[in-house]
Amino acid sequence: IARNYLGQPYTWGGDNPAEGFDCSGLWYYAAKVIGIVLPRVAADQAAATNQIEVRHMRPGDFIFFKGTYGDDPEAITHVGVLTEDAQMLDSHEPGGVQYTDITKQYWVEHFAFVGRLPT
Repeated sequence: IARNYLGQPYTWGGDNPAEGFDCSGLWYYAAKVIGIVLPRVAADQAAATNQIEVRHMRPGDFIFFKGTYGDDPEAITHVGVLTEDAQMLDSHEPGGVQYTDITKQYWVEHFAFVGRLPT
């Protein structure tokens, strides 16, 4: 679902194709389309997942980042979904919905954990 929106602009608070997406809005929308109830914001999405070890991560897992904005460097503030080859699909400025290399220094520094929805 989310791949259909590659290139869609980033919009703070956006959670639908008509207005654009922020990071958590992209996954809120994609989950809703396939009938999964997912909280709206990244911190709540993180709380809704089971934390897994990095060595067990696989495409489709959520990857969470902390301290990408705001005053609390430990707050979960960004989410993407792992694709393959150290990439995530996410929405952020600039570029909106895009593939992002999670091995870049910025993402490594802000990495929090990998989460998987309970089955």
